[in-house]
Amino acid sequence: MSRSQIMWIFLAHVRSHSTVVQQQGSSGHLFAFHGTDYPVPLLKAYDERTQLLHEAETLGFLISTLPLILYKTRLRGLQNIKAKDMRRYIGRNVTFGSAFLFQDEIAH
Repeated sequence: MSRSQIMWIFLAHVRSHSTVVQQQGSSGHLFAFHGTDYPVPLLKAYDERTQLLHEAETLGFLISTLPLILYKTRLRGLQNIKAKDMRRYIGRNVTFGSAFLFQDEIAH
């Protein structure tokens, strides 16, 4: 099942239980199904760009890729400096790109 089909099922379920749908009944409303038996249309999978936009819009972050992957073509051809070698560049101008991957709180 594609992500677009899963989203269709989710929206159908939410909308079928909303007060608006219950008041309007099932006449002419796309998601006016009752119960859990929703006919799922054949939908193509989202293209990568749409999927990433949905993730960012819905969650505020990406879950299917690392954020720096979005800049892969821009970063290609640039000199890479490993973090362990940053001391060699003290006093020089460098461009730094990174991604915040996780956060851990330590209780005392």
